[in-house]
This record gives sequence, C-alpha cells and structure tokens, in this order.
Amino acid sequence: RPDAFRKHMNELSSELKETVEHEVEHLLQTFFEDKYIPHEDSDSNLEYLISGREVPAYVKGLVTRSRHKKISLDDAMEEWFRENILKFDNPKEDWKIVKSKWMDYANSAREKNQIKKFK
Repeated sequence: RPDAFRKHMNELSSELKETVEHEVEHLLQTFFEDKYIPHEDSDSNLEYLISGREVPAYVKGLVTRSRHKKISLDDAMEEWFRENILKFDNPKEDWKIVKSKWMDYANSAREKNQIKKFK
C-alpha cells in the first residue's frame, strides 16, 4: 500500500539519520582532542548506556530523530525505549536511570549551545 510505504520509508530515513549522527559523535570522540572521551568497559547494558562515550552519542542521535519526526526529545526517547526494551535487565528501573542521565546531558548541552535545539 502506498500510504504504508511512505510511513515505512520515513521510519527508515529517521533511523538512518539517527544512527549516522550517533556514529559521527563517536568519530569526533575518537579523532578530535576537545571531544575525546576514553573507552570504558561495561558489565551491563545499563552501564553501557550511561557511559561517558554513549550518552552524547545517543542523545545527539535522538535529537536528530526528534527533529526529523517533529516530535519532542522525550517522545523520541520513549520511542527508542519501546524499540529496545528487551535489552534491559530491569526495564522500569534501568530506563529511569538512563533517561534521566540522557535528559540531563541534553539540557546541559543545549544550555552550552553544544547540541541542536530540541523541544
């Protein structure tokens, strides 16, 4: 169906843009001294998602998702969580921690003009 095709293409486009932004942030962290963040080993998905390298990458990717889909950053984060809920050991508790850390970073980066504006 043509209407379903458009919706699925928009979803794919949004995911590609989010992923590219996420990975570009990792490249910047690797090759630019002012963005450098050392790699940390993580014992759990929770530790990984709130690590110093991943927080900026996920947030910047999700800001891109929110802008592309014209939704709030909060809605983009909740959408991401629904898509990835099975990766969490304790979804309700872990997600509160992750989302709080991501939102804190987003708000701090926005105040410093280090991130695109979001709603």
